[in-house]
Amino acid sequence: MGAFKLARTAYQRLQTLRLPSAWKEEVDLHSVLVRSKPFLDKEELLPVCYRCGTTNPLLSSHGDRCVTCGNAFIRSFLTFDLLPLVEFMLEDGISPDEAMEIIGEEATNPSARPSGARERIDEDAQVLTLDDPADADDALDDPLSSQTAVPNVPVVANRRALRRLSRSEVVPWRPPHAALAVRFFRLVDTSMPVRCGACGHFFEEDEFEMAVLESGRLPFTREPAPGEGSLEGPL
Repeated sequence: MGAFKLARTAYQRLQTLRLPSAWKEEVDLHSVLVRSKPFLDKEELLPVCYRCGTTNPLLSSHGDRCVTCGNAFIRSFLTFDLLPLVEFMLEDGISPDEAMEIIGEEATNPSARPSGARERIDEDAQVLTLDDPADADDALDDPLSSQTAVPNVPVVANRRALRRLSRSEVVPWRPPHAALAVRFFRLVDTSMPVRCGACGHFFEEDEFEMAVLESGRLPFTREPAPGEGSLEGPL
């Protein structure tokens, strides 16, 4: 695959272990052969943080999180590919139920537009203007973008930010046990739909459905798949 730097590290660590004799010779041989390769991993294999855009190494002392902003990587538990999810917290005083009710209000309800906005109808266009230029800039900005630029700090959404988020870009993590709290994730790339299974793990939507159709069982739990036509519901 071209992950030569990662392969070198893996062979070095394998050589520190007590291996079966049938494996030891092969590991020693490949640890020598990989030294003739570049000391780099292919760029297309490197994970890119969906919070800050930093290209990360395949193996990091920070764990499976961004080396720049500390954002934890969320992976599909079917393929372990990186999913375009960034977790955000709710502001104090906002319950998960309230958050689910107000998410996307401004996108679906025209009457929920920011105060100071007025609509002007021209012959050729319908234009939304705002009385205050500062409000105009704020309305066009991503509601959470200013926070994502601050490293190692949780992203916190207030009611105003939740109303501006589209329902299609918010994926709630519903815990498999009642003792755990609901968590919220933003889907940065809405062209890659993501679902959270009843097992508590995330999956890329198309790969999840393909795996269910091929095996007749749910990924990870291996439980029998629900009846035909029920894939659209929560699993």
